Amino acid sequence: MPFQAIQAEVIPEGHPVRAYLRHFEDHKTKAGVLSGQEFDPLAVASLLPWLLILDDLPRSHPPVYRYRFAGPKCCELFGIDYTGKLLGDDLPVEAAERRRQEFHEVVEGRVPVFARANIPLPGKEHKQIYRGVFPLAKQDSDYIDQLHVVIAPVDEAVG
Repeated sequence: MPFQAIQAEVIPEGHPVRAYLRHFEDHKTKAGVLSGQEFDPLAVASLLPWLLILDDLPRSHPPVYRYRFAGPKCCELFGIDYTGKLLGDDLPVEAAERRRQEFHEVVEGRVPVFARANIPLPGKEHKQIYRGVFPLAKQDSDYIDQLHVVIAPVDEAVG
């Protein structure tokens, strides 16, 4: 299973992606996105290790995303720290295109999307993960200019 779009209900309740979805549902604005003005990382402190934050660079068309933050568990999982890199750096072309399409769905639909995928690990077997991509508006508007991506192995749980 290289990549499969799924419904959130498939993800176990204790998984980091499902936990972030609960936070998203509890804190989204009337526009259906998280507000960067009100986002408090301490509210999701237990999920930060599994979080990637990507900024949509201004005036880029098509959108260009830069990793603002890569949680330590993501860095460990991928074997690389993506912080400061552009989406597509150190990724196979087809994987980067799949992410861009997924991000486009989130921005256009203004709703999170979820997937189950295999992560190829150098010198190891593939690791099965759940991934959730969530929209955020950094400024006081409903313009989505940041994405929060939570990625963790399928057997991961948070308390």
